[in-house]
Amino acid sequence: TDTNDEKAAESNASAVPQRKDEAVPAVKNEAALDGPKVYIHYAREKDKKRAEDFSVFLKSKGYAFVETEKILHKKRDIRYFHDEDEESALLLKKHLNDFLAGPANTEKVNIHIKNLSTRYPHAQKGAIEIWIFFSGIND
Repeated sequence: TDTNDEKAAESNASAVPQRKDEAVPAVKNEAALDGPKVYIHYAREKDKKRAEDFSVFLKSKGYAFVETEKILHKKRDIRYFHDEDEESALLLKKHLNDFLAGPANTEKVNIHIKNLSTRYPHAQKGAIEIWIFFSGIND
């Protein structure tokens, strides 16, 4: 039985990465599958329904995490906090325009994309905020 135990230990050992740098990429890839965390900040109570509809739209596009929150503001921005999140911010802008255009309207909204990595270097990676008010957009 000692021989069987040794063979079992050898076969188990070969299936497990022995170096940390071999195990870390797998963890990074799993995290990437979750995608960005999108926070929709809408300005007024009358924007709530459209913000929630946009949240549902994003989830239908594969976003796993989308939250909406009412915060008084007068901005139209997409904000990201790490350089590697820029592509996600650009894709979010495209999805916003797709959502607003709908089947009947092709108007695009003028929304700025801001890289706030130098201002908030310790912000959560993958977090993207969209600050939107819907007044004047397809009203």
